Amino acid sequence: MEILISLLLVVIGIIIPLRSYKKLVYKENAYIEAFGKIQYALTQRHKLVVKFLDEVDAYFKDRQYDSLRELEKICKRAEDQLKIASRQLDDESLQSLGKVETELNNALWRIQLKIDADKTLKNDAKVLQWLDALDEEENNVALARRNYNRAAAEYNNLCSSFPTKWFAEFFGRRSQAFDLKFEDNVAIQASPKLLG
Repeated sequence: MEILISLLLVVIGIIIPLRSYKKLVYKENAYIEAFGKIQYALTQRHKLVVKFLDEVDAYFKDRQYDSLRELEKICKRAEDQLKIASRQLDDESLQSLGKVETELNNALWRIQLKIDADKTLKNDAKVLQWLDALDEEENNVALARRNYNRAAAEYNNLCSSFPTKWFAEFFGRRSQAFDLKFEDNVAIQASPKLLG
């Protein structure tokens, strides 16, 4: 009887930690993969913003929109911060990324307001095509960010549950995944694609 109890304790002592470890690795990989997707979406958006600026620069030359150069600088800072966040993936780097992405969204919104106020630009098919492409990329970013934050929350829930919390510390796994928060561009906040 003692041998059976000892054997049962050994099996439980091996199965529970291994299962917890497997869940931890799975959830950690899921949120890291989700960050890879938001990284890709943000990179695509940054590239699109730069292409947009190059393409519409001629339209804006005689209008003296300083916002274009500001947008270009913010976009460069956002890409630099994204590289830092992808290497560290900690709270500080994600907060910094969130701040600069909010700044970029606000700058894009100011450009959109100026285009709406300018009848020539507002009715130009090429400019409208670029704005549509930017809005579509904004939707991709919002979706990827939402998926990343969901994966991070699932990992955090697993790490805070019993007995996984003990095993996370024992196995040296990350104790917490951090959310990526930034304000959406006002244009997509009311987008029916996102609200639906």
